[in-house]
Amino acid sequence: MGIYTIAGFVIAAVFLSLAVKSYRPEYSVFIGLIVTVLIVVSVLPDISRLFNFISDTMARSGTAAQWMQPMLKGLGIGIVTEIAADTCRDAGENSMASRVELAGKVAIMIVALPLAEGVLSLVSQLVNG
Repeated sequence: MGIYTIAGFVIAAVFLSLAVKSYRPEYSVFIGLIVTVLIVVSVLPDISRLFNFISDTMARSGTAAQWMQPMLKGLGIGIVTEIAADTCRDAGENSMASRVELAGKVAIMIVALPLAEGVLSLVSQLVNG
């Protein structure tokens, strides 16, 4: 599904959600969840192609894998966190959205620890070496 199709689908879903919200506000959240799932499913083949390209590039370069893997994990955590927080906000739960974002930030920092360790080790070698 192309970006124009996705954009048109989302705009139609927004109008549907706004129409339903006045009668059944709780259904509006479900419409948002369904749209999110459908979009994620529709872009999975593109994401798969992207990850295949990145993994092939990492395999050819050798040392890039140790640097790219934490960055890709952090990117994935960020995307999942954003989707979860936006879903919470759509449901009117701003407090829960903030907690999800905090958990995502901590998870990204944990994933980034090997990067920080590698950079500090490299700096130490340059200074001492």
